[in-house]
Amino acid sequence: MIKGKKINLRTFREKDLEPFHILDADISCRGEYYPMDILTEPALKKWFNENGIWDENFGRMLILDKEDKILGYINYFKSISYFDSYEIGYILFDNKNRNKGIITEAVNLFVNYLFRATKINRLEIRTHPENIASQKVAEKCGFLYEGINRGAIKYKDTYKDLKQYSLIRKDYYELDKIEN
Repeated sequence: MIKGKKINLRTFREKDLEPFHILDADISCRGEYYPMDILTEPALKKWFNENGIWDENFGRMLILDKEDKILGYINYFKSISYFDSYEIGYILFDNKNRNKGIITEAVNLFVNYLFRATKINRLEIRTHPENIASQKVAEKCGFLYEGINRGAIKYKDTYKDLKQYSLIRKDYYELDKIEN
């Protein structure tokens, strides 16, 4: 478990699967910019049984309040096979928890963990150009804006651009977020 001031992050436990699936399958919780893919409950259980929803190309941690209630999740995944990088994605399920610094804290904790626990050199966040909240999270967490990925994602039957942010290990150490 990774303990923060307001929240904790941890990998999945078997008891988390049912309540997580209920929250994750409710697409009304997705917000305007998050993908609408729904994982079936049997597929979620299979994934958990195979690797605990954690391996070298994809890992997901729950974002929990201090009473161990699921607020959302944060994950990393290998988006470009030849990059020494992971992309980070995140979501809070309940709108009332948004704009309270929870995702900023989760990203900072997760980035710290990834740079300590892996040899990855680069972390990335991609956001819809109108997703100002996610862009602010990236900037507050030290990610630098790199540019636009044109026509990168299908959204509501049309292709949309994505803004790309990155944080490399060297810059992270210079931000003095972790001990060298």
